[in-house]
Amino acid sequence: MVAARPRFRDRIAARLASHRLDLALAAGVPAETSPALALRARQLRDFEERRALAGSIRRLVGQAEPGRPHSSARIIPSVGHVTAARDALGTLADALADPRPVRVRGVAQARLLLTDATWPLYNPRCERTLRTQARVATENLELRIE
Repeated sequence: MVAARPRFRDRIAARLASHRLDLALAAGVPAETSPALALRARQLRDFEERRALAGSIRRLVGQAEPGRPHSSARIIPSVGHVTAARDALGTLADALADPRPVRVRGVAQARLLLTDATWPLYNPRCERTLRTQARVATENLELRIE
């Protein structure tokens, strides 16, 4: 199934419902399912968007270093979790910053890792660890030839 060409309302939906669309893409829903989902997938696959995500991850890791001032964000990430996941987060940032094509599922997972308060970066009761989630996102970035 191929999504129709995005209309104005699809572009608005992709912007206003980006979190919901990211959740769907992160779960593996095919981008072709709807025009809004296809548009959101195209936005996430964009190299500049991926570089920005990589930069955010690198800043997050840098802020977790001892002696560094913490962010003034209202929801503060767990410094211990970030420190424990440093290598996996670095690998994820490197993969996002690579200009080669990627699968949108991993990009959506990386975005949610940074922005969703129910994911392990902000939620100490989350079933997944930050390290595991970063590794899963990295694996889901890789294009596979089947």
